[in-house]
Amino acid sequence: MILHAALNGARHRADHAPLPVTPTELAAAAAERLVDSGLGAQCLRVLLEPSEPDAAAALETVVQLEAVLDRAGVRSPRLLHGTDETTWRLIAEAATRGYDTRVGLEDTLTLPDGRPTPGNAALVAEARRCVSEAAGRR
Repeated sequence: MILHAALNGARHRADHAPLPVTPTELAAAAAERLVDSGLGAQCLRVLLEPSEPDAAAALETVVQLEAVLDRAGVRSPRLLHGTDETTWRLIAEAATRGYDTRVGLEDTLTLPDGRPTPGNAALVAEARRCVSEAAGRR
C-alpha cells in the first residue's frame, strides 16, 4: 500500500494560514507526517531532497528535517540528494554526515567545475571522488 500525504495541492496561504507553502515548510510538514504515521522505523531509507536551488538554504532545510527525524527517533538510513546547483554540495554533505547519496543526469548536467558532463559514468566517478574526499575529512 502506498500512502501519500498531500500537503497543499494547488492551495495558497490565503486559503488557510498554516498551510505549508515554502520548500522548508513543505519538507518539515512531510517529515512530521512520516513521524505521525509511525512508519518511520519501517522505511528502507528516508530521502532528504531539499528543493531550494541555493545550497545554503537547502542545508537549512536538511537541518530541520534531521531535527524532526531525530526528535522522533527515526533511525532509518538517510539518503541526501540535491539537484542542479545543489548537487555537488549535497553529495559532499552526505559523505560528511555518513548518509547515502545518489547522482545521475536526472540530477545535474554538469561536473563540479561547471563543465558539461559527458554522461552518467563521469557523474558517478566524480561523486565517488567527492565522497572519498569528504569522508576523509570526517
